[in-house]
Amino acid sequence: LYIDMFNGMGSNAVPLAVTELFSALETRAVDGQENPFTVVFAQKFYDVQRYLSTTGHAYDALVLLAAKTFWDKLSEADRQAVQE
Repeated sequence: LYIDMFNGMGSNAVPLAVTELFSALETRAVDGQENPFTVVFAQKFYDVQRYLSTTGHAYDALVLLAAKTFWDKLSEADRQAVQE
């Protein structure tokens, strides 16, 4: 999906393992990457990538799941806080 999306916007997107990305950016085998800030920070991509754009081009929903046995043990106030 992401490869098709970026190619549709005119890029030449290629899949690459995150473990290979630092050296690919460093050697200019690739000229950009798309990852969450947490990955950019953890992998230190800022050492080999001069610019970072926050484009809002994708939305990844966060799903919060809980076992019914856990949920049923919560107070009504706690369940309401989680739902809000």
